Amino acid sequence: MRTAFIKELTQVAREDDRICLLMAEVGFSVVEGFEAEFPGRFYNTGIAEQDLVNIACGMALRGKKPVAYSMAPFLPSRAFEQIKINVCYQNLPVVLVGVGTGMSYSNMGATHHAPEDLAIMSSLPNMTVLCPCDPVETRHAVRKAFELNAPCYIAIGKTNDPTLHQGEIDFKIGKAIKMTEGSDVAILSTGGITQSALLARERLLQKGLSVKIFSMHTVKPLDGEAIAEAFRCGAVFTLEEHNAASGLGNAVAGFALEAGLTAKHFKRLSIPDCFTETVGGRDYQQRVYGIDGEGVYKTIAKTIGLE
Repeated sequence: MRTAFIKELTQVAREDDRICLLMAEVGFSVVEGFEAEFPGRFYNTGIAEQDLVNIACGMALRGKKPVAYSMAPFLPSRAFEQIKINVCYQNLPVVLVGVGTGMSYSNMGATHHAPEDLAIMSSLPNMTVLCPCDPVETRHAVRKAFELNAPCYIAIGKTNDPTLHQGEIDFKIGKAIKMTEGSDVAILSTGGITQSALLARERLLQKGLSVKIFSMHTVKPLDGEAIAEAFRCGAVFTLEEHNAASGLGNAVAGFALEAGLTAKHFKRLSIPDCFTETVGGRDYQQRVYGIDGEGVYKTIAKTIGLE
């Protein structure tokens, strides 16, 4: 997703000379092309996320369209006050990009995991929160973020994110993308973990069940119509590489309760409310917490009484 992000940002910057990229000493081997093409619109603030955001705000006040790029484990948390007051309170068109959402930085342990970034950013007024599921959605998210002319946070994976969409998509902020049709089970998923939903679907199809999958690339604002459609299935599951105490699952549950939506089964699949106690690759971490393809299948099968 990092490569898709920088490629699309470079293209958009060719179309609009107000677009600038700021980074906090991350992204080497990724951002050099942008720096070479636009040396006057590229800034490395060093490992100083608070300064990164403050400088971006100053540029926005001067009519620029800044992108503040840093690691998801650090940008939302270290610069929270600056994002809250300087970006959101002033409703400035600053695009914040957090690379390494979820457990992307898997082997580096809990200090470098970001299972809370979506919740942190969703708590702020005026902030739109995007979490694309693959490089295709990432490209669209970058372009659409500038159209908002308001604060936006984009959470992306680090490396080796597979392409899940095989063709062009109709990407609209606040409008989920229906990836598959189905009537027995519905999965509302956000981010790269959506691959697990697609893998689980293959197993469920073998059992004779049809599975509807929505890519909830916009975590805030939610797509209420997609949620209502999902709840017309017999069983609804949310899936995210995020802390169970917050994020998409809780947002969907709250929306459904207030809207009076019901289903025979509803369950959130996510990272438990704990710090990671194991070390391993991202695939391994997902298996540990049961949000890999096999884990998602087993949870769904057990919940609906299939196995």
